[in-house]
This record gives sequence, C-alpha cells and structure tokens, in this order.
Amino acid sequence: MDGFMIRLLNMSFTAGCACLLVMALRVLMRRLPKIYTYALWGIVMFRFLCPLTLESGISLFPVSPEPVSSGIVYEQIPSVHSGIAWLDNVVNHLLKTTMSPADPVQSANPIQVALFIWEVVWAAGVAGFTAYHLISYLRLKRNLEDAVKLKRRVYASDKISSPFTIGIINPRIYLPYGLSKAEEKCIVAHEWVHIRRKDGLVKMLGILVITLHWFNPFAWIGVSLMCRDMEMACDETAIKYLGLEERRQYGMTLFNVSLKHSGLVLPTAFGESNTKIRIRNILSYKKPAVWMKTCAAVILVVSAVTLMTNPKKPVEDGSFGAYSSMSVTKDGDSSAVSIIGGKDGPTSIFVAGKLEDKPEAEDNTEGEEQ
Repeated sequence: MDGFMIRLLNMSFTAGCACLLVMALRVLMRRLPKIYTYALWGIVMFRFLCPLTLESGISLFPVSPEPVSSGIVYEQIPSVHSGIAWLDNVVNHLLKTTMSPADPVQSANPIQVALFIWEVVWAAGVAGFTAYHLISYLRLKRNLEDAVKLKRRVYASDKISSPFTIGIINPRIYLPYGLSKAEEKCIVAHEWVHIRRKDGLVKMLGILVITLHWFNPFAWIGVSLMCRDMEMACDETAIKYLGLEERRQYGMTLFNVSLKHSGLVLPTAFGESNTKIRIRNILSYKKPAVWMKTCAAVILVVSAVTLMTNPKKPVEDGSFGAYSSMSVTKDGDSSAVSIIGGKDGPTSIFVAGKLEDKPEAEDNTEGEEQ
C-alpha cells in the first residue's frame, strides 16, 4: 500500500504543477473561444488520473515527476526532490527534524507510520466523497421518477428548480415547469451541446479527480475552472446554433434561471455558476479569425505534447568513470573505500585510512616460512 500512496502523492504533485501552468496559459488565451481553454484542462485531468508515466525528449515539464522516491521508507534521513529548490529545502528540513528515527535499529520508521496514518485518512475521505455523490445522485433520480416527457430526450418535472442534463449512455434533459417557449429553446440548445460533447462524462471524471485528490487544493481549483470553461464553451456554440440576434434572449434566460439554481453538483446544469462572467462572455463573443483558430490549435497541441510527458531520464554511460565512496567506522577508526569504474565494471579500488601495525610475531613467522 505504501507504493500506491507514494505514486498517488507524486501524481497529485505533478498534476498540481500542470494546473498552475494551464491557468497561466488560460490567461494568455482569454480572448480565444473557450473551447480551446476547455480542452487544455484535459492535460490536468490526464495528470491527475493516469498512473502511467510517458517520457519524451521534448517534454517541458518543469519539475521532477517523482519527487517522492519509492525508497523513502528505507532512508535514514528521508528527503524529497521536486526540482524546486526552496520547496525541497523547507520539506527536507521538516522531514529531517520530525521523521528521522532516533535509533534506526530499535525505533519504528516514522515515515512508514506517517504513511499508514495518511492511508487511513485518505481512504476515509474517499469513502465520504463517494457516499455523498452517490446519495445525491440516487436522491435526484428518485425525484425524477414522475417526470413528463415533452419531446425527444426532453422531460419536465415540478420537483426541480433549474434545468440540467443527466446520464452518460442515454442522457436526458430535464426542465422545470414555468419556462417560456423562448427560454426553453435557449436552454435545450445549450444542453444539446453538452450531450454532443459528452460533457457529462467529463464532469464525472472531474468528480473522480476531486474524490481521489480531495486533499489537493489544485484539484478543486482545476475542476472548478474546467466546469466554468465548459459552460462558456457551450454558451458560445449554442449562440451559433440559435443565431446572434437571439443573444440578448439567451443572456436573459441565463440570468433568470441562475436565480433559481438548485446547487446541483453532478449534472451539467444550464445556470450552474458564474452567471455574470458568462453573460459578459456572451455579449462580447465574436467569431474568431482563421489565424486565431490556427494559433490556438498550435498552442493546444504543443502544450499537450510537452506537458503530458515527462523528461527522459539521463543515462550514464560511464565513459569517463563513475565514482562512488563508502565510509566504514569501527572501534573509532575509519577507512574509506572508493571505486572508480567504467561501464563494464569497476577498474580501480582504493582503500585509504589508518591501518594497524602488524605484530612482530607475524613478521617473524613469515620470515621463518621463507
């Protein structure tokens, strides 16, 4: 189990760094269509959920992909190596003062004890989040049992206050009663974009990220910003389907529905959040030029290739020799053993230190034998 937790911590660290980089790119791409910034979050989701490590010579990932080594439980003085000097100094000082065993032979390994406690806390958090989302989903499904079908995949219910889409294999759009025909048209257009793009599955992956990495604040920030970009990307596409002349009606519908938002977590809801930002984005949206689309696509591809992979580990060929040393202390005397070797094995061994004088009896014996 220790190996699993170490892998999870490494994944969470690298995904958090990827989240920071995507947030910076998101600012640079703020004038581009939101579909491109929405796609950028795929890099972060990959880092959070994929346990496999891919290496490439063009990776620009700025930190170590494995800051916590698998052998940390065997180190007398545990340490991490993230590639961020100030962070390593702070964490390693803390580990040295709190996690170094007083007696390596008789004392329990503090790192192993800490990992065991963390495993219990992490599992309790995962169980709590899983139970919460499962209960919320089952309660919502029970409230929708008597919903009335209006048309293909569109249902109405008097037990909900905000429209949303729910389902992965056979998604359905649910509307509250009391909507005008114009409002219903805008909402259904928005929710159909969610269905075509499989946003329900993406949001479920986002919930999985938060469930597994609930301790990482960047998991919460990343999923929240991803959902915001998801909704704004759907708004822009829905406007193209409806026509620019209905942009005002779409914004009014979004404002009215947001006032009755029910706080749903799992479904993709029309008035989910950030109403003011979304309305401002709708009113300022302009169809991008071809060159802008090309630049955005290039940025997206380059970001995916360079940030989803790890730098290749350097291979030591030993052509100029590899140096290693070992110190052994016994009865107050110390000796140093140094090995200088090439790629085919050690070539020279040097032993330096204080050597005891041979007894005269041994010298005399050797002379007699000769």
